[in-house]
Amino acid sequence: MIERSLLMKTNSKKFSIKDWFEKNKLYILAFVLPILSMLIVYYFKNIFPFGDQMYLRSDCYHQYTPYLEILQQKLKDGGSLFYTWEIGAGMNFMAVAAYYLTSPLNLLAIIWPGYMADMVSFFIVLKMGLAGFSVCYYLTKRFGQKNISSVVFGMAYALSAYFAAFSWNIMWLDCMWLLPFIVLGLEKLVNEKKCKMYCISLALAIFSNYYIGLMICIFSIIYFVYLFCIVEFDETVKKTKARLLILKDYAIYSILGGALAACVILPEYFSLLTTKSADSSFPTTLEETVSMLYMIFRSLICVPVADLKYYPEPNIYCSVAIFILIPLFWMCKKINVKERIGKTVIALIMLLSFGLNIPAYIWHGFHFPNSLPCRQSFLYIFLILTMCYEAFLYIREYEPKHIAWATGGSLALVFLLDQLFKDASIFSDLEIETSIVKIIYFSLLFIVVYACLIVWYKKAPKLKPFLSYLMVLIVFCELTLNMNVTGIPSTSGRKGYYEATKAYDQLNDITKKDADSQNVKYYRTESAVHTTRNDGARFDYNSISTFSSVLSANIQDYFDSMGLQTSYNACSYYGHTPLTASLFSIKYEYSTGEPSLPNNVSLLNSASYNLESGGNSTVYAYEYNNTLPLGFLINSSSIAKMNSEAGDPFTMQNNFVTSAVNGGQMIFHRLKTDGTNSITAQYNLEENDTANKSGTKVYDIYFYCETSAETLTATISNGSIQDKSFVSSSVTTSTSKTFDSANQNYICHLGNVPEGATISISASDNTAISAMYAYAFDETAWEYDYNLLNANPYQVTSFSDTKIEGTLTTDKGNLLYTSIPYDKGWSVYVDGQKANTTAICKGALTGVMVTAGTHQITFKYTPRGFFQGIIISIISLLILLGLIFRDRILELITGKKKGSKVPSKKPQVQKAVANEEPKVSK
Repeated sequence: MIERSLLMKTNSKKFSIKDWFEKNKLYILAFVLPILSMLIVYYFKNIFPFGDQMYLRSDCYHQYTPYLEILQQKLKDGGSLFYTWEIGAGMNFMAVAAYYLTSPLNLLAIIWPGYMADMVSFFIVLKMGLAGFSVCYYLTKRFGQKNISSVVFGMAYALSAYFAAFSWNIMWLDCMWLLPFIVLGLEKLVNEKKCKMYCISLALAIFSNYYIGLMICIFSIIYFVYLFCIVEFDETVKKTKARLLILKDYAIYSILGGALAACVILPEYFSLLTTKSADSSFPTTLEETVSMLYMIFRSLICVPVADLKYYPEPNIYCSVAIFILIPLFWMCKKINVKERIGKTVIALIMLLSFGLNIPAYIWHGFHFPNSLPCRQSFLYIFLILTMCYEAFLYIREYEPKHIAWATGGSLALVFLLDQLFKDASIFSDLEIETSIVKIIYFSLLFIVVYACLIVWYKKAPKLKPFLSYLMVLIVFCELTLNMNVTGIPSTSGRKGYYEATKAYDQLNDITKKDADSQNVKYYRTESAVHTTRNDGARFDYNSISTFSSVLSANIQDYFDSMGLQTSYNACSYYGHTPLTASLFSIKYEYSTGEPSLPNNVSLLNSASYNLESGGNSTVYAYEYNNTLPLGFLINSSSIAKMNSEAGDPFTMQNNFVTSAVNGGQMIFHRLKTDGTNSITAQYNLEENDTANKSGTKVYDIYFYCETSAETLTATISNGSIQDKSFVSSSVTTSTSKTFDSANQNYICHLGNVPEGATISISASDNTAISAMYAYAFDETAWEYDYNLLNANPYQVTSFSDTKIEGTLTTDKGNLLYTSIPYDKGWSVYVDGQKANTTAICKGALTGVMVTAGTHQITFKYTPRGFFQGIIISIISLLILLGLIFRDRILELITGKKKGSKVPSKKPQVQKAVANEEPKVSK
C-alpha cells in the first residue's frame, strides 16, 4: 500500500500556472483582446470608469436596468421571483425574467456593490470576451489547429456589427457566445455520436433568452440538414441505418435541450399569449425589403449600424477581410466540395432571410420585430467567419492568380458599391461621424493591406510568427476603429440617472410610515413626470406604469379606453383623473414641482438632492385626498358598461361611477367645443346630465384629442390657468400649456379656467385633430361617488409579492372589483374555499363574486405553467443523466461491465466523419 501511494505521488503532476497559461494562451488572448478593444471605445466615449457616461441606450435605459434593479432587490431581500408590483399595476415577474433576465450571469446582481448601470457595462465587455473565446475554442477543436489565426476570427465575431448595434441588448449576448458551443456540439453529435455538449449548450441558450434561442433552434435545423447531407461513412457501415441513428439522436437531444428549459419557456409562453404580439398574422405576399447588393454594402467598415434606425437593414460587418477570403474559400479544392456548396447555400438562405419579409417573420418567432432588425444576423456572421477561417488555413496552397482574382474582384466590388450607394438614406440624420468616403476608402485600405499580408505570409514561411501577430494587430485596429465609429452612438449621464435615488428612498420611507399610520397595507405611488415608464422599478415603489414586451394587451386596451397613455408594449399614469388614480389605489404622487392634480392632493413631505449639472432639486410627496383600496364592492351588472365602447374616455368614466354603485353621479360634464380645436369654458350638458349649472365660476378642464401630432398646445383667451401651487404661496398663472407625446392619445389636464374663457388647441406641424372631447370635473360629485365606492372595501390585512389576505363585509352578494391585473396564475380563496375569478374591465382586471356576510378573502399567485415546466425540466434532466451515464447504470443493474463479453466476430461500425480535417503545412 505504501509503495502504491508513493507511485501515485510520483506520477501526479503539480499544477503550474505557467503551464496552464501556455496551454490556454490562445483562449486567454481571444477573451482579452475584444475586452481591450471595447475598453478603448469606453475610454473615447467617456464611459465609466473612464468618465461619467454610461451606455444605457433605449430599452437598456428604460427596461433592462430597472428590471435588474428589481432582480437585485428580490435576490437580496428574499422576495418572490414569481411576481412584482413595481410595474404595470402588477406583473408576472417570471415572464419578465424569461424575456430579459434569465442569464445565469445575472445572479451576480446579488453581490454587485455599485450601480446596475455599471454592471450592464461590465456584462457587455465580459460577454464580448466570452464571444471571442468561444469562437476561438470552436475553431481550434473543429479544425484541430492551435494557431493565432483562431484568435483573429474570434475577435472578428466579438467585435462585429451585430455587437456594435445590439450590445446594449445584454440579454441577447449569452446566446451569441453560446452559439459556437452549440454548433461544435452538433458536429460532435453527427460525426462522433457525442451529444452532451449540444444538448446542454442548447438548453442553456434557450434558458438564457428563449427569443434568440428560438433563432438558434431554426439555425440548428438548417445546419443539421447540411451536416446530414455531407456526412461520410466507412464502406462497412449501412448508410441508411447510420443516417437514421443520427436523425434519432438529433431529434432526441434537441427536444431534451428545449425541455430542460421548460421551467421558463412554459410560463413565458402563457404570458405572451396575452400580449399585443400574439395578434400578429402571417404575411400574405412575399416582398423584398433589402436588396442583396445593399446587404453586401453593409459588410463594409464604418457603415452606420441599424438598430433604432434604418429598419430593416442587417448588421453583418465582421471585417473586410471576408471580401478576399470568401472567394478563396470557393476556389479551395482542398476543402470538400460538399462543404463549400453546403455552407454557401446556408449563407444565401441567411441573406435572403434578411431581405425578404416572410423569412424574416419566421426567424423572429412568427412576428415582425419593433425596430432592432435582423436579430439573427450573428448566425450569418459566425457561418461566414468559419468559412473564412477554413480558407485561411490553406493560404499557402493558393496560386498567386487566385489571390489576385480575389483581391481584384474585391476592389472592383467596393468601387461598384460606392457608385450604387453613395446617396443612400443612411447618411441622413446620423448620430455618428461617418460618410461614404470614409466607408469606401477605409475598406479599400484594409483590403489592400490584407492582400499584402496574405502574399507576404505565403512567400515568407520563416516570418510566420511575426506576420501572425502583425495580422492580429491590424485586425484589432480595424475592428476597434469600426466599433468606435459605429458602436455606442449615444450615451447618458451616469450620475444623472441615479442622482435622485436617495431622495426617492427617503420619500418611500416617509410614505410607508404615513400609510402604516392609517393601517393601509397596500397602496401605489406614481411620478408626475417619468424619466422612464419603469420608474417604479428604478425607485422601488409600486406603480401602474410600465414599458415591457410581456405587458398584457387587455391592460393596454383598458388604459386606452379610460384615457390613460398607451403605446406599443407600454402603458402610463399620464392621462389620469382623480377617478382613475383612485381606481388603481394610487395614494401618493412624487413630483419635482406642482402635482399633476393640484385640486385633489395635499403636500406630505419633500426630499432634496444635488444635480449633476450643479445646484440642487427637490422631490415632493403629495397624498391623494381620496384613494380607493385594492378592492371594493360594485354592482355585478356594471360589467357590461365596463366592457362597452363608450366613444370617449370621459363617457367611459361616467359610465363606471353611475353603474358601479347605486345612485352614482356623473363626475365629468361636457363643455362647448367646435369638435376639433376650440373649447369654451361653459357647460354643454348631455341629456342625462343633471349637473347644477348655476354658481360655477371656474371649471377644472380636461380634454382628449384624437391626433397623430407629437405635441398639443392649449392657448387660453380671455383668462388664464388658475391652478393652485403647493410649492410656494404664490399663484401660478399661464396662458398656454403644452402636452408631449400627444399621438399616444391620453387625457390632458388643463386645470382651473374661468367661466367663459376660450381655449384653442393646436397640434405640432399643423397635424390634423380628427376629434376632440372636453369636460369639466365635478369635485362635489366625485366626493359623493367616492364615499359610495368605498362603502364596502376589501381591507388588506397582510400583503406580499404572491399572497394577499384581507376581509370584506357586505350585506348582499355582489362583485368584488380589484385593481389586480387579470392573470390566470391568481387563485382566490373565500373563507378557505377556492372561488372563480372574473376578468373585468375589458378583461384587464380581476373580479370575484362574493355573497352577503363577512369573508376572509385570500389571493395567491403562481405563474401559469410553472409547475408543469418544472416537472418537464426535472424529467428531462433525469433522462439526460440517464443517457449520459447509461453504461454505468447498466453495470449496476446487470453487475457486468461493458466490454466484458467475448468480442463479436462481426466487423465494428466506424463513426461517421463529416469530412477529412485539413492538414496545414507547418
